[in-house]
Amino acid sequence: MTIILEKQNFRKRHDRLPKPSWLKVRFPSGERFHWIENQARKLALSTVCEEARCPNIGECWNSGTATFMVMGDTCTRA
Repeated sequence: MTIILEKQNFRKRHDRLPKPSWLKVRFPSGERFHWIENQARKLALSTVCEEARCPNIGECWNSGTATFMVMGDTCTRA
């Protein structure tokens, strides 16, 4: 019995199409983001955003929105 192995034709990295801009998540930063982050730390507040590791944290915090947990620091959405 003879086994013939064929070389697979793998697509090269440069053959892939780039991801659309709306799919890319930007690194959380900005003046308003850091202000909310500092206020949460200073006031010892826990946020759903941080505990659930939300990928949209930068978008929400830069718009001035954060969701705080009032019954502890354990998020049930994580």
